[in-house]
Amino acid sequence: MRANGIGFTAIVRPLLVVAGLMALAVAAINEFYAPHAAEQARAMRENRFQPLADTEILNLPYYNQQAGRVWRIVERVLDSELTGTPNTARNAVSRLAERGLLADYEQHGKPVGWAYKAGGTRRLVQLTPMGRQWCQAAFGLEPVESEIAVAALRHKSISHGVAILEAAHLLAAAGYDVDDDPQALLADDAAPWHARAEPDLAFLLQDEWWPVEVQREVSPRVVAKWAKSLELCERLALVLYHEEARKKQAAILTAARFRLPRGVIWLASLEQMERGAWTWQEITTTGS
Repeated sequence: MRANGIGFTAIVRPLLVVAGLMALAVAAINEFYAPHAAEQARAMRENRFQPLADTEILNLPYYNQQAGRVWRIVERVLDSELTGTPNTARNAVSRLAERGLLADYEQHGKPVGWAYKAGGTRRLVQLTPMGRQWCQAAFGLEPVESEIAVAALRHKSISHGVAILEAAHLLAAAGYDVDDDPQALLADDAAPWHARAEPDLAFLLQDEWWPVEVQREVSPRVVAKWAKSLELCERLALVLYHEEARKKQAAILTAARFRLPRGVIWLASLEQMERGAWTWQEITTTGS
């Protein structure tokens, strides 16, 4: 090999470089990718034989509100008669979380729950990346974006966003045609920067759309906001979180009814609506 001046080292150097790079690539795969892939494969093998309630829970993300989706997991599982007890459904959620398919919704690194009044906080969960992959393989469908994440972006807080989701579901369950993204109410369509109101929801009743505000804060300070809605639409539906809040708000509006623009305000609460048998409380305003 020395006859033409090419040494053995020069010949094998490119091969050694390629071999070194391949060794680094194999090490990286074994360190960063193979364990995750093996864990995914293990989870998919195990979950293929999971209880029926677990499978039903994982299939929930494919139902939307217009198709009659019930996004409360425990209620959905009970309605499907897969189990007769709420604890069985909650245990199924815990199993799926332990397997890395579901995770608590987090804000600032901390799990976030929801409740319409003190006590009874409800767990908010969503699919993990592994859960999305498992659902794709099991059901052949692409999971939609979490409604909780969408609500958190569209509204002022997660609590308010989830309350609006709840109100939309309960109104639809009561037979109303619900618009979960209504247009703003404008005093002048040609001048959208003038007086306007932006309802959280709207529902159709006798060919008229009613703006809906889902309200947590109960204070005389928000009466001016409702006055603007009445001025623009002459009707308004308020959904409070719980019954105590509804009664306080009704008292405030009743005292202010002579100062508010002429119209009708309906009130209900999420607590009352969840019981199934509920009616609107009506307050008529007479104008000043």
